[in-house]
Amino acid sequence: MNTEKAMKQIAMVTRATDGTIVASAAFGADIELFAEEVVELSKAEGALVFFESNGVRMEINERSAPQEIARFYWDEFARRSAKYRGAAAREEKNMIDLAAALPTILPIAIAWAEAQSRLVLTTGAPLTEYGINDAKAVGVATPESIRVAIVPCLPLPDDPVLRAIALDTRLLGPGMVGLTLGHAIFVVQGHDSRRLLTHEYRHVHQYEVAGSIAAFLPVYLHQIATVGYNAAPFEIDARQHEIH
Repeated sequence: MNTEKAMKQIAMVTRATDGTIVASAAFGADIELFAEEVVELSKAEGALVFFESNGVRMEINERSAPQEIARFYWDEFARRSAKYRGAAAREEKNMIDLAAALPTILPIAIAWAEAQSRLVLTTGAPLTEYGINDAKAVGVATPESIRVAIVPCLPLPDDPVLRAIALDTRLLGPGMVGLTLGHAIFVVQGHDSRRLLTHEYRHVHQYEVAGSIAAFLPVYLHQIATVGYNAAPFEIDARQHEIH
């Protein structure tokens, strides 16, 4: 394989401990030329190579046809793009629904959050010395007040409207593994990693700055309603303070 040409199309070749080889496309790579180079790499290695670009990944061997690879790539890329646009449209609809419902559901949401917080503060476990140090590191003023409950799944509100909005906006539900309400933290079993816990500790800091659950939730839910969960400033801040 022409090394100079490969450098234009293949950004990186990685080898896992199990022998798996992955070739990642360079930014702006010509997909068919990239596929040709990956086929040549497979020949040189005498092994399967995984072609990877923009989240599309497939197995390539020395007999693979670059034109077929490129066709599959563009078909898969189009499918993923359509799926992403559909997800974005659903998220926008959910944001509109939450914004419209916020004045009505806010008192119910606050009451539910306060009740769940009291439960964890009564039954949850205090932080270890290690956890207290991590909480202090991300800005928590009173880490000794934190209690953590390890649960099979996050709690859901009984109120049907509040429950539906929480699920639609991804605030709660199967994909979520952590929830902070004041100094109370819920963590789903098997997900109590340092990264997740420090993310939740940073939310505790945000509650402390706000002063209470009743003061924090209106601001947080307004962020979700206007820009969505991932782009909410409180969520961005928590992600930036995660310790891995």
